[in-house]
Amino acid sequence: MDGTREPGAGIGREIAAGERADLQIETFIARRDKQRRETEGDRAEEEAFMESERAYFARLAADGRAEWVRFHRAQAARHRAVLEALIQRHEAAAEANTQKEVLAWLSDPENYKPGRTSRVAKKAPGADKPTIVVVGGRQGAA
Repeated sequence: MDGTREPGAGIGREIAAGERADLQIETFIARRDKQRRETEGDRAEEEAFMESERAYFARLAADGRAEWVRFHRAQAARHRAVLEALIQRHEAAAEANTQKEVLAWLSDPENYKPGRTSRVAKKAPGADKPTIVVVGGRQGAA
């Protein structure tokens, strides 16, 4: 190295030469790609991708439907459990209500009115008015 050259003076030429080489390589690759597309075409790759994409979304949709089936079956099982318990509760209430009807009739056959088992009017000993005896309903006065 001699002292007449300024440090870094040749850097600009080296960069420009590298950029020209990159441009030539890119041009060469683009030209070859264009020739290949004209002769071979790129539809096979594109169609393969599209088919792969269709298969993927079909699997995704099938998985979603399977998940909905699992959800609805589990939900039906939960509803069945709740409703069976509710049915048993209402059957027990109906049975208890039937027993209350019988008890109401037995306790006061003259004042018995069907369907009004919650209140049975009875006159307490020494009372002027009949009082309400609750047999499975709300309390109140006559």
